[in-house]
Amino acid sequence: MANPVFNIAIVMGVMQLVIGTTLGSAGWPLKQFDLQDPDTIFYLRIAYGSVQFFIVAFALVLIQKVKAKNDTTPLRYQEAQAPFSQDPPNFITTTVCEYDQSQIWQLIKQTLTSVAIMGFIHYKWEFVQPLVLQAILPIKSLFENQAVQVHVLGRKAEGDLKRPWKAATPFGGLGGSTQTGVDGVVDERKARRKAQRDSGKGKQE
Repeated sequence: MANPVFNIAIVMGVMQLVIGTTLGSAGWPLKQFDLQDPDTIFYLRIAYGSVQFFIVAFALVLIQKVKAKNDTTPLRYQEAQAPFSQDPPNFITTTVCEYDQSQIWQLIKQTLTSVAIMGFIHYKWEFVQPLVLQAILPIKSLFENQAVQVHVLGRKAEGDLKRPWKAATPFGGLGGSTQTGVDGVVDERKARRKAQRDSGKGKQE
């Protein structure tokens, strides 16, 4: 899975390339790219748009591949809850095929949301540097995606790839994860008993 140190190294390397902190033979900073040049900006826009288009198209093709496999193995997992939520856990029953498709659709949604936000930032404030990062990092993230790992790269759905999948953060383990599965984390019967006890205490009070 994603190596957080490697992710940070990529970000720092790209920013060094863009901002121009590399020293030349005379000890002066060298500008790697002229981000004010209209031609440079044009090609960065093309590169960014092409990468985002590729990711969405790749994901749509992957959905068809998952449908073709039609793995109807039952899957039961706990729906992710908001931090500090006091609500009883909600358990979802589905199939591997439906679950994998939902995760890929989530990838598409995240990509389109990112495009909308990036487009607004670039248009409103004319920031160019984020286009460079977002033309590189999403490709790496795509091939670290669990669905791609399982259905394209042929890895077994075990260990870190065991469903339900944990949502990775941009810097891997440094930021934790945003989804928790049932196995090894929450026992449904214990959760129900706890909810019943809490409910009983509330009535007595």
